[in-house]
Amino acid sequence: MFNYIFIIWLSILPLVFFKSVFEGSKVFVFWIGCITLIIYWLTSIRKKIFQLINKWDLFYWLWISILVISSLRSDDPMNSIIGGVYRHQGAIFFIGLWLVGKTIKLLNKKQTKLLLRCLSTTLLIESLLIIVQKVSGIYLLNGRPMGTFGEPNAVAGFLSITPFISTNIPLNLIALIAILLTQSRAGLLAFTVIIIIKYFAKKTKIILATLAIVAVIFMGFLRPLNTGYKFEDRSVFNKLAITAIAKKPLIGYGPETTSKIFEAEFKNDGINLGNFMVDRSHNLVLDLLLWSGIFGTAFFLVWLFGNWNKFALGIIIFSFVQPFGVIHWILLFLMLHFNLQKNEQ
Repeated sequence: MFNYIFIIWLSILPLVFFKSVFEGSKVFVFWIGCITLIIYWLTSIRKKIFQLINKWDLFYWLWISILVISSLRSDDPMNSIIGGVYRHQGAIFFIGLWLVGKTIKLLNKKQTKLLLRCLSTTLLIESLLIIVQKVSGIYLLNGRPMGTFGEPNAVAGFLSITPFISTNIPLNLIALIAILLTQSRAGLLAFTVIIIIKYFAKKTKIILATLAIVAVIFMGFLRPLNTGYKFEDRSVFNKLAITAIAKKPLIGYGPETTSKIFEAEFKNDGINLGNFMVDRSHNLVLDLLLWSGIFGTAFFLVWLFGNWNKFALGIIIFSFVQPFGVIHWILLFLMLHFNLQKNEQ
């Protein structure tokens, strides 16, 4: 019974929002589910815990240890461990993600099929909402629909996993139309990469390598300024992140410290952000280095390599140019732990 509740919770989470609170609402529901997961693990499957842990998990928990140490050494340890600011991704957030990934692995064939169907329904609802928003002109951000995510690129990143979840052509076409309406190049690229991996697996190496290079160069470094404001330029975020990393390279500053880091670095660069907040470098590797330094990032990357699923490349490329919200982190763990073979047997 619990696995079915888990499937429903995981499937409706992307649709959660309250008034103008998008990420915060999702995180709140995420934590309710994670607390329930902890109780379930301790009371029902504690004897199976060691069967679910693999050798690569050691590196993940070493990374968590670095996050905790860097959090305790930060200017605001409580905020860094529990999570605050906008995304609420403190050290314990990543413990919750680990539990989600391992619970996904517990699903049997029937439950796996149900999860696919439920997520397909969620993707359809989100896609249709994007289309309706664009057609009606309601709740647009600079002319771009944002669905239940509050940001066009964020919702496009979620919709990009549609080819991974479903082979239904109409659903994939609707999702593609929705992504195009968001005008998100990162979302479109992630969607394209997953399509190539799924349907042209034997010819992907050169194509994907080329796409990855194009993604990093064209989208990450050569993107023209849209607003004319230096503090809204991704290349500036990357540059200032690298400057900050060089000051504390070994174990970093701790999670959810990046808003203060960027505020300080912008001031050093002669810019007062005022009410504008920059809380991510728009590059996951740079964020990992800021949070946990070289040691922590190395542990995380080894864990990622050990659990690698080729479909995860789509969301990883997305992470090179866009920040990860709670749903994007869940998508990564879904791709790393979800066994499609259960559905194909």
